[in-house]
Amino acid sequence: MANNKKELMYLEPTLTGDSVDTLKSTFGLTWTLTEQDGNISLSSPSLSNNPLLGENKNDLISDLKSYRTNTLAAINKKSMVPNKQYVLRLIGNGEKINNDNEWLSFLIGGEYYNKSYDGIYTDSTFSDHLYQETLPYTLLEVKQSGREDQAVSDIIQITCKYNEYFKLYQSYIPNITNDRLLPNFYFLNLYIQTLQATKDSVITDIKDLITFSDAVQFSSLENLRNYLDKDYVVNSLDDQTSENINQKFKNLIFDDDFFKENFKDINQNIDLFPFYNTITFPTEESSDFIDYIVSNDYDRKFLKLLKETFTNQISELAPINTSFTINTKLIDNSNNSIDVNSTINRRTIDFVDFATYSLNNYIDKNNDFCFVGFENNKRSIMGDKQGFHRYQNTVSSLGIFNSLLSKLNKQEAAGAYAYPYNTEPKYNEVIAYRVEKISGPPTGDSSTQNVTQNFWFLNSEDLQDFVFHDTQVKYDSDYTYNVYKYAIVLGLQYRASALAVTRTIADLEVGDPWRSNKWCLEFFDPLTGESTPQLAPDDEVLENELASEAQLISENKYLADFKINYAPSVKIIEVPLASKTFRILDNPTNMMMVKPFYLLDDSQTIGFNLSYFPLEMKPFPTAINDIEETYKANYLKAYDLLNTDNVLKESISQPRTINVYRIDRKPTSIKDFDNNLVKSINMKIQNSDFSFRDTTYHTKVKTNQKYYFLFRFINELGSPCYNSSILEAQLVDDGGYKYGLFNAFCEEELKEKPFSNPSISFKKLINLVPNIKNVLLDDSKVDYSNDAVDEMGNILYGNVDDSVWDKTFKIRLTSKKTGKKIDINVTYKLRS
Repeated sequence: MANNKKELMYLEPTLTGDSVDTLKSTFGLTWTLTEQDGNISLSSPSLSNNPLLGENKNDLISDLKSYRTNTLAAINKKSMVPNKQYVLRLIGNGEKINNDNEWLSFLIGGEYYNKSYDGIYTDSTFSDHLYQETLPYTLLEVKQSGREDQAVSDIIQITCKYNEYFKLYQSYIPNITNDRLLPNFYFLNLYIQTLQATKDSVITDIKDLITFSDAVQFSSLENLRNYLDKDYVVNSLDDQTSENINQKFKNLIFDDDFFKENFKDINQNIDLFPFYNTITFPTEESSDFIDYIVSNDYDRKFLKLLKETFTNQISELAPINTSFTINTKLIDNSNNSIDVNSTINRRTIDFVDFATYSLNNYIDKNNDFCFVGFENNKRSIMGDKQGFHRYQNTVSSLGIFNSLLSKLNKQEAAGAYAYPYNTEPKYNEVIAYRVEKISGPPTGDSSTQNVTQNFWFLNSEDLQDFVFHDTQVKYDSDYTYNVYKYAIVLGLQYRASALAVTRTIADLEVGDPWRSNKWCLEFFDPLTGESTPQLAPDDEVLENELASEAQLISENKYLADFKINYAPSVKIIEVPLASKTFRILDNPTNMMMVKPFYLLDDSQTIGFNLSYFPLEMKPFPTAINDIEETYKANYLKAYDLLNTDNVLKESISQPRTINVYRIDRKPTSIKDFDNNLVKSINMKIQNSDFSFRDTTYHTKVKTNQKYYFLFRFINELGSPCYNSSILEAQLVDDGGYKYGLFNAFCEEELKEKPFSNPSISFKKLINLVPNIKNVLLDDSKVDYSNDAVDEMGNILYGNVDDSVWDKTFKIRLTSKKTGKKIDINVTYKLRS
């Protein structure tokens, strides 16, 4: 149900509204948009008593008959995919159609008296890949709809995690211009495993990337800090390794063996990394095609070719933008169930063309990929540039072809293509996922942005939950992740052909009991006008030696026979799951505990004992300026937080500097302290990476002058922090006796309250007069071209939204001596 996941229906233009497939529209088998209670939903056609027609069929159509059982035949037996044809007979409504001319005009278009017909018959080829799918909600969508506590099952989250501050590593990597050369968590894990198992190895380039060509020893993730903060920042890659890795790491491929051998345990130590981006969501269950791909050992070649296809590396296999009408049932931000309808292009490729190309092309032309996993022959032959492994690269493609044909024949036998005009959803299955990574702020669309990396994943049966960690990232840098799934859909292509239309030869005599209310008809080709044999076999052929197979006797006056030709159409469709641009940021530092005091001498000194307060679960702190507002927006976006959500972790980098702000007027907001910094106190412990957590601040002030102080503890990375209470401080000089007065305000108390003065003092007389705005004349409705007597009623008093006229006010008089009260009700009225 839509509460747990978005439910989508994909329809091509031939399936909706006034379809270009005019026969389908005429049969009443297109989907329609309907509105109910302001919600527009997409409705499937309701079938009539005849399952070949919908209830909304054209009135000129009486019936439609199928002769599939008697006339089914193969079109081209040499074709690799099954292709068939059979006969359909269209029966016109004799009560609505006047004569043969109108029937012909209705079918092929033309004029009939004052009527103009466009024609319902077309021999164009149409496709139908109607299918249903689901998409997960983002965590933010779940929160915005107030369903965070409802255990929504399908959630996709693209976020980051900041675990530790490796100062040297974090400050060093901005100098590395190419993110592909940054440490990769998966290969670090795999390399360590090769040190423990002599039978496993990684390719030489990866070994050289990690060890800087054997200059560094790295044998355990427990030593990751030492490796990143010391070894990594003082060593450099040689040019050849940099060039090779830069090329290979453009596309990282996760095949079936990776999930079977490495996936379960490899993510266990991810939190040893200082920071990373992560993507998680529940995968869709694999089925037949994944079985075919894996059983034919085709997963590596499939993912490699999928990469080449959807990154536009093969001109003859370029994806086509296919238009779909998409109906989405979902829960909106107000927790209402709604339908959203849109027309969107999706990139598609024909899987038969894909498999054919795979079969005929076995040499690698793009050395821009690397399999994530141990080095083995099955992976290495994917980079064959000479054709030495032609057999291995061909036999798997041939196997997938055979499996595909077997599946299509099963679909045919099960009647999946029995009636091409039907409205049933087609078989579909998710076979792969892709994560597209773009470095830097987004510009333009995904096809024009500079894509840093692509990560390709088989939807393996061992991939129950999608979990991907990207450690090749930099702190405080924008990254965009576009997540896609690839669904294979078993649709069909179809077209009508060989139209034959009847014309009346004779109206048979009513007296003949067997032939009463029947017509003698002749089929003809509407393009040539020449007679042509009927295609359907069930009507009586004339028993006359002069009659041809074109003539027959029928109880229906208006008939049209045509063949429906169809063949399976297997498409791979690229479906976006989610997209997000964000950056890794540290958490805000905690607030300060402030205790004010003053010195008991003539130095006019006040002071504050400052202590770093323990973490409190509170929403992100109020920004002091626009720069911090931007940081706040980026932080909330990165961690999928609403403005009201609590920050659950404290600053990772050390609190380093206490900033002291002071102004001499009462603030109305925290931002009033911006640009009023009077002191920065460095809290770093000498010869240490840690900081002191408390200190004392002294300052001299003028007497009898109020000052307002704000204290903030800033971390090493300059993140916004929780603000201290606002301290009002005054050193009072009372005739030489000096003492301090202190008052604390929270942020909520700074807001200016609306003016309100409900009571005043008076002695003997009080005069109640309406505000002058209530007696101003309002002539906005007066038409001065008319007589004055006619326009008197359009003169209004009071140029205010809420006037006093005809309203009653209660005046309460209270005696200062006795406390007794008198209530007076005053009503203001206009005299005519």
